[in-house]
Amino acid sequence: MNILVVENDPLHQKLAHYILSSAGHTVSEASGTEEALVSIKVKQPQMILLDLHMSGMPTLDFVRILKSDPYTQDIIIVALTALPEYFTKKDFMSAGCEGYIRKPMDTRKLSAQLITIFDQFSARLYKDIPVVGVARMWQKT
Repeated sequence: MNILVVENDPLHQKLAHYILSSAGHTVSEASGTEEALVSIKVKQPQMILLDLHMSGMPTLDFVRILKSDPYTQDIIIVALTALPEYFTKKDFMSAGCEGYIRKPMDTRKLSAQLITIFDQFSARLYKDIPVVGVARMWQKT
């Protein structure tokens, strides 16, 4: 799977990159929402792992912009946060996120969590076409 990690903490960014690339995913990185907009046009990710607490454009506004654009509306967005008290699940889901992961990330489960979210979203998006387990083809065996 082609995943864009949008994370302003270099340590968390490198950790997510290492975990996901080790699992066989293609991973690109952005340190903020403005950089992510450029990367999305170039890399065309299938999924964005988005830290909700960053400077620059408010992240929920960023999600709404992506979901309102026909070019980016089908990118799966997974919210990532260490401070869930600032955003409720309802906040990020109503903005358009398809999933939510709390920090610290469970390094043993991160890839599987994203694949599950991908499969669930794909099943809804392509409900007339059987796609169960599609993301698994991107996983190393």
